[in-house]
Amino acid sequence: MSGESRHDDSSDVVERSGRRCGKFAVADFKLTCNKISDVSCCQDGMPFFIYCFYRFLVGGYFFGFLIFFIVFSIQGVFGVKFLIYLTNWTYMLVTVYLCTASINVLLNFVLDHRGLDGSHDGFHRIRNQLQWLLFNIAITSSIIVTLVYWPILRPMIPEDMKPPLYLDMSIHLFTSIFCLLDLFITKVTIKFHHVIYPALYLIVYGLFAIFYWVAGGTDPYGDLYIYPIIDFENAPGIAAATMIGIVVAVFLAHGFLKLLYYLRVRFVDRRVETSVEEERARLNPQGHSFYNGEVI
Repeated sequence: MSGESRHDDSSDVVERSGRRCGKFAVADFKLTCNKISDVSCCQDGMPFFIYCFYRFLVGGYFFGFLIFFIVFSIQGVFGVKFLIYLTNWTYMLVTVYLCTASINVLLNFVLDHRGLDGSHDGFHRIRNQLQWLLFNIAITSSIIVTLVYWPILRPMIPEDMKPPLYLDMSIHLFTSIFCLLDLFITKVTIKFHHVIYPALYLIVYGLFAIFYWVAGGTDPYGDLYIYPIIDFENAPGIAAATMIGIVVAVFLAHGFLKLLYYLRVRFVDRRVETSVEEERARLNPQGHSFYNGEVI
């Protein structure tokens, strides 16, 4: 083979590899994994009925509190302007996620009761992808809301204007706690590339805040800002720094979640898998191998 031919062949290999790498990079942002049904499943060592009870208890609480909070806000000083706050966007998003997870666990029960798999069915793939998408946005954004509100925003609120503690904890703390709990009791996967979803969510809110200010919108008290740290009128520098800081915080928060996911896989998932294998070995002293619960 001539040198020119070898050069052409190597160029083709590099080009094909580049295309493959490009496709692989794009695929990383997609909501796909080896077993999409794991998104809505609990850890193997957790009894299914306890998981169902947890799902409907937490989902029911968040949904019920959302109804109460909407009525409380509309009848109070906030009115419909409660919809301008990122906190409330995120609480509603977390509620939608938890309700979706509750519906999915019910559908999983029906499929299991009927002896059906459903993992390759389009509808069941989409419902799990929807839960995964909502989870990615909800867990990252709720952590940011919690970390910004308690040390920064809450101290800026006058004592006589602070919300009741039960309300504050429900919308500024419980969202983070239950999303983090879901990370450990389910088999959901955290991919760092999925940071794009919470980033887009917060960018959309940032654009809304800018357009709201440009249109002359005010908070419920007549101030020309939604939050004092994004006061474009009187402190544009602080507002711009806050917006940039939030974008950076998204990547840091999602990176932290990726670390927690790694620790879960290392210390929780593998321990559960080991316990399951030991139980199978006890029930199968002949030493047969198993794959997906079947003897091979």
